[in-house]
Amino acid sequence: MLSSIVKAKGTGKRGTASAVSPASSHLRLCINKSFPAGQGDLSMFRGWKVAASLAVVLAVTGCYGYKYNQVKGMTASGSAFDKALFTEYQNESKSEFLQGNNQSSDLWAEKASQAAAGKAPQPTAVSDWQLPSAIGTEVTSMRQRLMTLLDKGCQNTAPVEMAKAQMGYDCFAEQTRVQENFQPDDIAACRTKFLTNIAKAEKSCAPKKAEAPMKPKDFLVFFDWDKYNLTPDALKIISDAVTAAKAAGAKTIKVTGFTDTSGSPAYNQALSERRAQSVAAQMIKLGIPATSIVTLGRGQNDLLVPTADNVREAQNRRASIGFPSVGASSDGRQFVHIDVVN
Repeated sequence: MLSSIVKAKGTGKRGTASAVSPASSHLRLCINKSFPAGQGDLSMFRGWKVAASLAVVLAVTGCYGYKYNQVKGMTASGSAFDKALFTEYQNESKSEFLQGNNQSSDLWAEKASQAAAGKAPQPTAVSDWQLPSAIGTEVTSMRQRLMTLLDKGCQNTAPVEMAKAQMGYDCFAEQTRVQENFQPDDIAACRTKFLTNIAKAEKSCAPKKAEAPMKPKDFLVFFDWDKYNLTPDALKIISDAVTAAKAAGAKTIKVTGFTDTSGSPAYNQALSERRAQSVAAQMIKLGIPATSIVTLGRGQNDLLVPTADNVREAQNRRASIGFPSVGASSDGRQFVHIDVVN
């Protein structure tokens, strides 16, 4: 009976061809697919009995295992994700092939082939696996995490991590299905691969926190001792401060004057107010509405350089400009200081 699987031997003259049965054709196809070119012809087997025995083996195995040979020499095209996914599935197909797990090898080879063509396969549906009930919930959750990121386009942001996560999911589901579920080390490796890479992908794809508005450049203008008039350098710096205020979209501008500790506190209070008013007047000339400016004198308080009383210190004779509508200052007040500097 086995002889009929391979071929029906002819009874004609010597040299006439024998009739080849459909089973024999299928056998040739399986052998040719299972081995590299030049190694898959029936002529490699000595005798029809060997070939017939192989036919029975192939019939039992379903002719699995040949697809890895089709993809191992492929070069992937498409996106970075397609290429990374191809590498993952190709490597997994090879691993299963070398272990003799031909059906699993073919499954991953088929997915590798799709990825190589630039058509990334989806993570296998949970319903396609025959899973133990205790595993089904975990596999469902894993796939949901994957699909959430794929729907967001994270495969474009983190292609390698997403490809590894998808392979980790697929191999975990495949290893835990009812027909398998006997290789705890492989199951653990697949789970770890998924969890490690899905976490990396989620981090890469997380919405970026909105950056705080940049603090406008600080400026500081110094005054001569006992003066509130503006020097040419001060005028230039105030002009720069006005430009910064407009760029920041400041709705309210707070101008504060200061003095050093020489002179009486009352005198210094009045002088600091005049310094603030002098800066404000120049800002109005440069286009800042007067209604947007608030002036304030701090006298000899809030010294830039701490000194004893009755000490002349140029660094303390200054004016500052704050924008209450732009962020918060480093000391917690609800305005950013822009110090006008010469």
